Formats: sequence, structure tokens, C-alpha cells
Amino acid sequence: MNNETKLKFPGMVLAGGRSTRMGEDKAAKNLAGKPLARIVAARLAAQASPVFINTRNPALSSLGYDLLPDTIEGQEGPLAGILAGLEHIAATLPGATHLVVVPADAPFFPEVLVDRLAAAIDTPEEIAMAAYCGDPEPAFALWPVALASRLRHWLETGENRAIRAFAATCDVRLVDFVEEPQHSFFNVNRPRDFERARDLMGLGQAPKILGISGWKNSGKTGLTVRLVEELTARGYRVSTIKHAHHDFDIDKVGADSFRHRQAGAHEVTIVSGTRYAIMHELRGNPEPSFEDVLARLAPCDIVVIEGYKREPVPKIEARRVEAKSRVPLAPEDPHIVAIAADHPVEDSALPVFDLDDTQAIADFAERLLGFSETIAQPRKPLVSLDTEADLKKRDAIRKMLLTDWDPIGISDVPRVADEYDAYADIVCSMVRGKDITAEDVSRYLFHVATHEMKLSFPELRERCQKVAHAVMAIR
Repeated sequence: MNNETKLKFPGMVLAGGRSTRMGEDKAAKNLAGKPLARIVAARLAAQASPVFINTRNPALSSLGYDLLPDTIEGQEGPLAGILAGLEHIAATLPGATHLVVVPADAPFFPEVLVDRLAAAIDTPEEIAMAAYCGDPEPAFALWPVALASRLRHWLETGENRAIRAFAATCDVRLVDFVEEPQHSFFNVNRPRDFERARDLMGLGQAPKILGISGWKNSGKTGLTVRLVEELTARGYRVSTIKHAHHDFDIDKVGADSFRHRQAGAHEVTIVSGTRYAIMHELRGNPEPSFEDVLARLAPCDIVVIEGYKREPVPKIEARRVEAKSRVPLAPEDPHIVAIAADHPVEDSALPVFDLDDTQAIADFAERLLGFSETIAQPRKPLVSLDTEADLKKRDAIRKMLLTDWDPIGISDVPRVADEYDAYADIVCSMVRGKDITAEDVSRYLFHVATHEMKLSFPELRERCQKVAHAVMAIR
């Protein structure tokens, strides 16, 4: 299809498999903090539009893409998913001639996949199929909508349900991607494949470091534990380092390992089928540096450190009313990048999060460490809105959000309308900060639209920027 105008084909991610080798739905399994299907769909969305996901799992609706179930009951396999996509396109996009299909377990397919496939077809009934070094990759193909009826007949008559078998009856153009990296069509099928995918994404090579700092009883440990739980659930391999200001012992008096240490062993290693531990006795030698401790950790993605106030690493300061001291650390530590508190904080230009808002703090950490595209902003008001002027400003901002920003006209839905009160509160409290800029407000609005409303369209960022500047004008 050699047109001077670049065409935009609809795309579909095949996520309807049973994932028997993975033991769970691999499309929903997190890789680098995102469900695998979301990574693949976002990669496809850069080349095709609109993008759908063929799946039987309703939980994937949270990814922000329309779901297409199979249209033939009892049929399993990718051909049934392809048929569902072709029939949907025929019914809803009458001008579309082809549908590009990729599997949900292939996060590295070429960024030029669609352009190369489209360039290879000359007629409306040709299939353009990817290949690598001469070997077909049948799950990556541009399928003609005109084949829908033939494919339905094929499946209903009990024919071989393999893509290769049906494709052998059609006009197929193979497009070899030999110039692309060898892992371009790598499939994440088993748990060990996730480890390989992590390596290919560059994860685990040099860990990102995030510190949790604060006075005694400021909530450091609780925040660290919740953050580790959240980041681990998002698919990261997380390690921690805890600095103690007092003597400690993880061994048991009288245990064999304790007796080894008492006998003078320099290091004692105890190993079982569940875990192993190495105990190193300093015996009067200086405490190891943070760098030395870090070097002894096994490869991971993120290291969360609790304590180490003086280390030059990005830190989140934890604050509680019941802390030993209420003296803020941020003014004296340029490495503190955000504050997590259980009370209003009005004297800082840094992002301020509710101490218990673990999801928002994790979002912020992902962006800070380079794992995400959008900086998260607090989802609760940073300061209390208690004056008449504040309330009037909040009402004006809420009206502006409803009339000028509402991304897809959903503010008339009761649940969403209620949430606009919270959004207005947050924006109003943000603009009270003396160092807050329109870009800060724009990032927050964009985060709400993409992460909480699960929206994505070209003019969204521009709309957020426009409203942010209008909000700053009434500041």
C-alpha cells in the first residue's frame, strides 16, 4: 500500500490466552510497574488508532482501552480473537481495510512494525505478516477486514485453529525485520521470561535509590513498608537498607550461628531453602559506608533506604504530629524532594502528600526514579481551605474544570461529579504555594486524566496546559 499519505490502521492486542505456562493471566501481570498488556497496547497506540484489547478478563478494562471478547463461543486461540477484531472493525469503522494485531506478551516489537507491514500490501485481501531471519511471526500481522467471513467459516467448520494453517490458504506477504534487534519478537510466556524482559528493559542493572527520612516516630518505617509493598506489587524488584543508631542483633542467643560468632568467626552465613543471611562482625572496625553496603546487595530495581539522613540521595521526608521533633528537615537538606505528612503543610514549595496516600507517593517515586512519564501530584488538599476567599476561589476553579477541562464530558456522572470537588480543592490548595507554577498544575490535571480517568488523546496535554494557565490567572 504505497500511499504518500501515512495511514493509521486500527490495532488490537491479543490477550485472550489461558496463560497456562505463566500460571496467571500474563497480560495483567506487572512489568516495570505496568501491566504487560498496557505496555504492549501503548507501544501499539503509537503506530495504530484506535487500539482494542481482545480478552476474556474484565479486569483489563482498567487499562483504558476498549475490550473485545471472542465472538465464537467455545473457540480458543488467537484466530478467534482476530475474528472478533475484524468483525468489530467491519461494523464500526467501515472505511478501515486492515487491522494490525500483536500479542499481549511481546513488549519489544518494532516501532516501525505497522509502517513496514502496510508498505508490503497492494490489495485489500492481502495479509502482511512479520518475519525474522526468514521465520514467520504469525501473531504480528496486518489482517484484511475482507477476510472476516472466510475466517468465521474456517473456525465454525472445525478446521485447524492455528494462524499458520489459515494463513496458508490466503495471500500472505512476509516482511522480514532482520535489521531489528533479536529480541524484537520475544514472548513473555513463563515466569523466567519476565526476568529476561526486565534485563532487556535495563532493569536491575543499576538500582535507583530512594530515601525515607524523618525524626523518630515520624512514620518512616510505616511509609517504607507500604511503599515497598506497593512498588513490589507494580512489578519492581525492591531491596531496602535500614540504618540503626544503636546496637542490634538479628541472631538468637544459643543458636548454632550465635555460637559461631561468639567463637570469633569474621562472618557467619546461615542458609536454608527459604532464605539466607550473612552476619558480619565489625569487632571495633568502622561502620561500613553507605556505598559499601549498597555494593553488597544483589541486583534489583529500587533500593529504599530508611535513615541515612546525610546521604546525597533523593529523599521523602516523613512527618507526623507525634514525632519526636516537629523541626522540618527539608529546609536544611537539598536532597529532600517531597514531604509525606499526616497534617497540613503550608510552609514548603515541595510536593506534599498525605502520609497514608501510598499510591500517589509510589506514582511520584516512579516518575522521580525515571520509571514513569507523568509526575504524580497529591490527591488530597495540601492545606485546609477555610477562608471565604479560598472557598470562592475553589468554586471558580471547579467551574473552570467542569467547563474548560472536563476531558470527555463525563462530569454529569454523579460519581465523577463528586470527584470534581476534590480536584478543585487540590488545585486551589496547590496555587496557594508561592513557588507553584502553571506547569505544576498542568501536570496534576494530566495525571488525573491519564491515571485516574484512564484517558489518552492528542489534545489532552494542551487542554491541561490551557486550563492551568487560566487557574493561575485567578490566583
